Amino acid sequence: MRQTEERKQTILERLNRENRVYVSDLSQALEVSEVTIRKDLKELEERGALRRTHGGAANLEEKGAVEPSLDKLLQVHTEEKRAIARGAYKFLEDGDSLLLDASSTVRELAHLIRDGDRRELTLITPAIHGAQALSSCGQLQAIQLGGIVRRSLVTAMGPIATEDLRGLHVDKAFIGVNGIDPAVGLTTQNILECEVKRHIVEACTQSFVLADSSKMRCVALGVICPVGRADYIITDAEVSPAFAGKLEECGARVIVAE
Repeated sequence: MRQTEERKQTILERLNRENRVYVSDLSQALEVSEVTIRKDLKELEERGALRRTHGGAANLEEKGAVEPSLDKLLQVHTEEKRAIARGAYKFLEDGDSLLLDASSTVRELAHLIRDGDRRELTLITPAIHGAQALSSCGQLQAIQLGGIVRRSLVTAMGPIATEDLRGLHVDKAFIGVNGIDPAVGLTTQNILECEVKRHIVEACTQSFVLADSSKMRCVALGVICPVGRADYIITDAEVSPAFAGKLEECGARVIVAE
């Protein structure tokens, strides 16, 4: 009995760190059968300690439908987001055409573009704050997408935005996400914004996902696309090498920002 409870405690500790756990991974790590792990997860769910999902379990706080405001997003994982943005900036070349979404990590990239040395850029974005900040920069042309204004992130979304995107093709696109899961894909909470992100990924030669390690193994409400549809996933040093390997097996190259 004591061994069983210690195993369950280990499961909860791992879930607290990663937000999502998988039966196969737990079975291997704890050296017990998958049947035993499923029984443990069932009993923990009955206690109200977690929420079982297909193939594993998720933290109770990971509901996938709560939309944080931009102000809240800018206050969490700040250093990681700045490091990821610096890693993304290295891919930019003079003369590039770019699509940037309204996520907090991509906003850090926009700041680097504003203050950086890349020239003759064309930057297209649904982010109202981003377009305003970049509109006065002499080294680039900023283009604002239209649409319904999503107040929480101060960005345009909906059918006008997606229709605008259908007529575009750029060199590089950068999006943020709320969750990355090898089985489910890249996800975000808002359905209308999900459509915008999907069209951004489809409208480029190279696509980049900027996501700190807290987004790994999380699943939000709207599925943007499979993991392998992204050419690069840039994240921070806290990402598990094993998990990064799973993402690369899906077809995306994982880059750990310095």
